Amino acid sequence: MRDCYNDESLIIEDYILPKCTELNPWLPIDENMPTNKRIFIHTNDTVQIGMFDGRYWANVDGDILACDPSHWMSLPGSPKMKSEY
Repeated sequence: MRDCYNDESLIIEDYILPKCTELNPWLPIDENMPTNKRIFIHTNDTVQIGMFDGRYWANVDGDILACDPSHWMSLPGSPKMKSEY
């Protein structure tokens, strides 16, 4: 049941949001995932930066993860410097 929604919020919720897709969706861990490169990883409802070296998953501190992540996402690129505009 909805409470206190105006017509615009109903349009957004019912018609626009279902048609939207994430710009950078979470991808399942598979053979196409980058190795030896830092990426966002999703493990047990936790998101952290880590990498896979071909044998082990490690977080950004170098600690080996106790369980394998289920999904990954690329890290964003570095921000542009003012001189690069």
